[in-house]
Amino acid sequence: MRDSPIASGVLLAVASAISFGVTTPLIARLGAHVGPLTTAALLYAGAAFLSIVIRPLVGRSGRALTRAALPRLLLIAFFGAALAPTLLAWGLSRAGATSSSLVLNFEAVFTVLLA
Repeated sequence: MRDSPIASGVLLAVASAISFGVTTPLIARLGAHVGPLTTAALLYAGAAFLSIVIRPLVGRSGRALTRAALPRLLLIAFFGAALAPTLLAWGLSRAGATSSSLVLNFEAVFTVLLA
């Protein structure tokens, strides 16, 4: 995968989309008996584990973190890694898996609008 950044990026994007599509119904069913914060924490623990496993295959990318970028990084971490997964797990526990999957199709649209 190290030879072509485009090929590795496409493979990682496909793997991410598949895993997101598979986990949505699982979260709705398995997270019903657990609180949304616990469900979100377990999701991120799984993502961290997979990131540790995949990182040697992909290699390092990006720039070094500067002190000026720290406030923005903390805001992104709060909304993207704490608040959003908790609200996702909370919403999935209250809605059906099918309707939730259909609504999540708008995630890309909302991401583009927010960007």
